[in-house]
Amino acid sequence: MSHTSILSDILCEVGEKTYPKLEGWVNEVFSDTLYGRAIESIKLKEDYERALFVFLGYQSLKKERENSIDAMAALELLDSSLLIVDDIVDDAPRRKGKEAVHKSWGVGNAIILANMLKSTSLLALLRSAEINNLDDKELRELLNFFETTYNDMYIGEYLDLNYESMSFEEVSIDNYLEMIKRTTGIHFGMAIRTGGILAKSSKNILAMLWEIGVRLGTILQIRDDFMDYIDDENITHKPAFGDFKRNKKRLPLILAYHFSPEKVRRLQYALFDNSIKRDLQLLVSHTQIKNEALKIVNKIYTDTDDLINKIESSIVRQVLQEFSNLVRSL
Repeated sequence: MSHTSILSDILCEVGEKTYPKLEGWVNEVFSDTLYGRAIESIKLKEDYERALFVFLGYQSLKKERENSIDAMAALELLDSSLLIVDDIVDDAPRRKGKEAVHKSWGVGNAIILANMLKSTSLLALLRSAEINNLDDKELRELLNFFETTYNDMYIGEYLDLNYESMSFEEVSIDNYLEMIKRTTGIHFGMAIRTGGILAKSSKNILAMLWEIGVRLGTILQIRDDFMDYIDDENITHKPAFGDFKRNKKRLPLILAYHFSPEKVRRLQYALFDNSIKRDLQLLVSHTQIKNEALKIVNKIYTDTDDLINKIESSIVRQVLQEFSNLVRSL
């Protein structure tokens, strides 16, 4: 994703602060045998949007930016572990233009690495809780929230996987929205709320941050699903048409099926070649389909501007508004 203005500046700052911390955690936890692979896996992430949302949740009340860096690293380590598993489940050959971990190192080794990255993310979160002087009750609430949300994300992954074997008649738009909310949506909600918890925000502010994060994460995934049909890895950082090839039930094709079921059926069973690619791109970019998708995006976003404007920090408000403007453009 490309970024502009203050969003670009803050994201750059977040990346510069987070990556050395990621290296530090890998160096602290991983053996020499696994160190190189762990570093490779975190380098497959070229964005730091989860870390950004931790930072925004923390900065909504606090100014001591350095005290949020371990938590920023925690969410990025968690994301790296999730991406490894996601690539295994999807049998994706590449990530960010490079060979996916399970392809270069084997599925078994990739699973071990994913589990270690996840446990390292928890260690980083605990370090952040200590730095921010969370008491026993606050720590229990943080860990309960972190692990419960993590499990909820895998429910979303389970739904996504099982929808692949179902027909378009069986998977509704509401099914799709619930699934992406449980994956990308609550991941962003987790990030921004974690920052708020570490800043010791009130319950009302935490609820508000969660709602903002979930909505923006959900909309981001809708945008990402449309980008699956852009045949340029320099832009998307992933192989094009992957969702279509794996028979994923994502919004572009769900809407396309409602718009032209016979055409979608033909494309599903035709030999995949350049003509099919062109037909798919024309279909999902059809004005009627894009307009329907934008209606869904706008419905999810309803009242989000009001929530953002309640945040005390003007910088956080501005970054969230820029981010929301970006992800709402399909």
